[in-house]
Amino acid sequence: MVLRKRWVPSLVLFLSALPLYSQVREWRDISGNRVRGEMTSREIDAITLRLEDGSALVIPMDNLSVDDRRIAFAWRPRHGSPRLTFGRPWKVSSPDLTMAWIPPGDYRRGSSVLEKDRSEDETLKEVVVSRGFWLSKHEITQAQWKLVMGDSPSEFDGADLPVEGVSWAEASAFCKKLTESARANGTLPPGYAYSLPSEAQWEYACRARTVSAFFHGNEAGGLANYAWTSENAQGKTHPVGELRPNRWGLHDMHGNVLEWCRDYYGEYPKAKSINPTGPKDGSEYLARGGSILNSRLECRSAKRFKMAVEQREMVGLRLALVPNWR
Repeated sequence: MVLRKRWVPSLVLFLSALPLYSQVREWRDISGNRVRGEMTSREIDAITLRLEDGSALVIPMDNLSVDDRRIAFAWRPRHGSPRLTFGRPWKVSSPDLTMAWIPPGDYRRGSSVLEKDRSEDETLKEVVVSRGFWLSKHEITQAQWKLVMGDSPSEFDGADLPVEGVSWAEASAFCKKLTESARANGTLPPGYAYSLPSEAQWEYACRARTVSAFFHGNEAGGLANYAWTSENAQGKTHPVGELRPNRWGLHDMHGNVLEWCRDYYGEYPKAKSINPTGPKDGSEYLARGGSILNSRLECRSAKRFKMAVEQREMVGLRLALVPNWR
């Protein structure tokens, strides 16, 4: 009891000196490295700092010095600052959409030489997705597109239909405009941005821990329960979310409309890669998932679509929420 009484005043004094809210300060890791920044979020195993140049830095909690770890545990977000919770969906208020949490992990992208209709650019490669992210449960609809961009370029008309007829530049502009609007309104978590998913992120999310040709299995016959393709779509797009999702809650990852990825098209790296983002430059981009114009086998998880920059026929997008330091 005596020891406990001796330590109580010291503990109270220590806690009262901690910066409970965000402020720029110097942080140290266990190796003595130093960096100045403002803490903007804390998760179970890491903190995010906004550095003085505006960039974001994530530091694992175990790498922090003992004193800075205590400060991180005592930190509280400013009132009204939006907070992300890893493992839970993220809700976008305008336009109204829900994003599923995609946990970090590793997978084999590409396809086996025995997979039907495989292409030469689908070589099996080990990929690590070291950072979780969020991906919209549905393809962006025409109503959501109009709210951000104005007129819809779609061939088919319907508020709940996926937007299509979108070029890569227009899809990227949608993400940028939504990011700027959310940031201005204070509804975007610090250190994050809306973006197209990378190709590696897209296939990882589509597979949802599966290794089969489709996320439901290897047989194309059961795909009608999950995807609108040339075999069952009757030549038109369909409202998003009508068919069954994959195990991570993502609808229409196979079929309906093609979905733009962030990357330039290129060959896969020869070795195991961590968070790959494709070539640094190029003349063609990537789309994934297939559409109502494609056969079932062309909608496989591994299928890659090499697209010209201005190509837009039956191409839409799915929104990702990713850290700026990706």
